[in-house]
Amino acid sequence: MSIISKEIMDSVFGNVLKTMAFMFVEPVSDITELDVPKRALKSEIVFSGFKQGSMTIIVDFEMCLEVVENTLGMEVGDTVTKDMAFDALKELLNITCGSLLTSVYGEKPVFDLMPPCIDEIPENVWQDLKSVSDCWFYKVDEWPVALLVISYIKG
Repeated sequence: MSIISKEIMDSVFGNVLKTMAFMFVEPVSDITELDVPKRALKSEIVFSGFKQGSMTIIVDFEMCLEVVENTLGMEVGDTVTKDMAFDALKELLNITCGSLLTSVYGEKPVFDLMPPCIDEIPENVWQDLKSVSDCWFYKVDEWPVALLVISYIKG
């Protein structure tokens, strides 16, 4: 069993998105309650130090556009590029992972976070997530989101 509880993950992810992008997070207990992302992106960050592991986020590309617009305070008609959307997702993951590690382990332990990577993934990967342990599902302003913490950070 993971030391990362659903309550901690819900709180951390909700606070990060609310603060960073003015978006609201609704925890979802069953993946079937969510739409399958039309264009799914997966970003992963690896950390080492006090504990080792990785955190992955899977979202719809369109959500990343909204994160960019909200984070940068863009006006209607401003252009959001694919690179901007990818960077926004990587930064969202970076902040979420750092906040989660601090919430779980405190401020004393030192962690090294590698730069996040990002890939587009096929739709069938989304359905495979329901069998993954330590996977949490959310609606973020109606967008489907999955967060995974790889099990080797269990302590």
